[in-house]
Amino acid sequence: MEVIDNRNERDEVRIKIHTGKKRQIKRMFSIVGYKVIELDRILFAGIKKDNLKSGRWRDLTKDEVASLKKLLSRVDIQKVKNF
Repeated sequence: MEVIDNRNERDEVRIKIHTGKKRQIKRMFSIVGYKVIELDRILFAGIKKDNLKSGRWRDLTKDEVASLKKLLSRVDIQKVKNF
């Protein structure tokens, strides 16, 4: 965890996790007395958000598509259906 900004009675932190479960970050911060106001996922399945603004989209690169196909080829569909 890295503190980015702590002005104006609001702390801004960057936290890196490799596998997140539902509402995990909010629960973690709640335990230590903090309320999460906003979350921003900057990387998912090897795809970086970069400077993409909220509500905007972009086409995936050929490398990103290939990476996702490779990732999906290893997924057990039965486990996903039962999740």
